[in-house]
Amino acid sequence: MKRTGRKHMGKRMTALGMAALLALAPVSEARAAGWIEVNGGNWKYQREDGSYVADGFTPDGYYIDSTGTWKAEYEFLGMLLKNTNTFLTPAAAGSFLKWESDMTYMMDAILDELDGTRGIELSEQEVGLYAITNNTGRELLNFYKAQDGESYVVSLKCPLNTTKASSTTTRISNSVTRTKTVNAAWYDYQVLIGLLSKVSRTGPKLADALYSSWMSTNAYGLERDQWVAVGDALVRYEAADGEGLYYIKANPGLVY
Repeated sequence: MKRTGRKHMGKRMTALGMAALLALAPVSEARAAGWIEVNGGNWKYQREDGSYVADGFTPDGYYIDSTGTWKAEYEFLGMLLKNTNTFLTPAAAGSFLKWESDMTYMMDAILDELDGTRGIELSEQEVGLYAITNNTGRELLNFYKAQDGESYVVSLKCPLNTTKASSTTTRISNSVTRTKTVNAAWYDYQVLIGLLSKVSRTGPKLADALYSSWMSTNAYGLERDQWVAVGDALVRYEAADGEGLYYIKANPGLVY
């Protein structure tokens, strides 16, 4: 793949200003059909039988996670992400350079913990996460648009972990010293969640499916060269030399 127009993202002295986000809310006719506002800016969707949607989609295409509550925007590694009601296709996503502000905020949060050992490179059609050692970068994961024009590809070359950190306790005489161990693989996993959440209503679920396939039990049943429904997307897996390739595209049954 030709890699041009890259921007290297790392720690900045001052954060980029973010444009004010318009508070999104389900459309008015949907509210009349079952949307109920709770706690100012949070929403639930009540079905005709009185139950509420959780870990599923509303009739107008909004995904409500397992908490049963939909929010117009949510905080993730120090940045605000908007909730939408559609999968963003590669054509609709446009240039990834538009993500520069969000990627900067994400990396600032990570580098505060990992002391400059991570970096992101951003171009129009791909985002790469790198481990930085002695000013040399080693690619950990790559997110880019596939040649078919309708899919994204996630290339995984690193361990991922769902545990943020562990701590050990050491007793010295009458005092106790607690040492925190930072898990870099957890931060790499957060980058994956953040990237998938830029294009999907169900970014965390998609990331969990890739994690489960790459590192664990393949709980979502991803298969080689076969599309499997996960959240609002279809996913297929391809084996490669030292990496896993995951193709992701919109589930046509969940396009609004």
